[in-house]
Amino acid sequence: METNYFVQICAKKSHGHRQEREFIKWLESEISDLLDEGSLDLEIFKAAKKKDWRDIIANANPGEIDAILDHLENSLIDSFTSIGESIAGVDYDHEGMAHSGSNSVYEFCGVYMLYGSDYIEGPTEDKFELLEYLNTEDPDHDVYWSEDAD
Repeated sequence: METNYFVQICAKKSHGHRQEREFIKWLESEISDLLDEGSLDLEIFKAAKKKDWRDIIANANPGEIDAILDHLENSLIDSFTSIGESIAGVDYDHEGMAHSGSNSVYEFCGVYMLYGSDYIEGPTEDKFELLEYLNTEDPDHDVYWSEDAD
């Protein structure tokens, strides 16, 4: 099966990942909210135990639970900066506020997004693609680089 959803990639890569607990907590909260809302067909989750929800997401076949995966994918992207971890960033200030800003690469269980002052890139599994956007060579920039960015 080819994975089309980044939430599925997170589910697969979360096993043993340093952010595993955060992913499970986020996923359980999202699915519980959907169950309470009752707007989607969630029989597969109602019949399963919470501890199995991650594996249901990770191993879902295309078409099986696409509406739920669409919702989770959108939620994942919308909340990436609050649930993810910044692994690298650049802050810059050039001639006042009009030219000031920041760019940061965030990770959540092996999926990466870049949030910049003027743009967003990702999600992707290739952190190095996003890290290239950061201008870390300029001595006037404040650079943050974690060991997880290497």
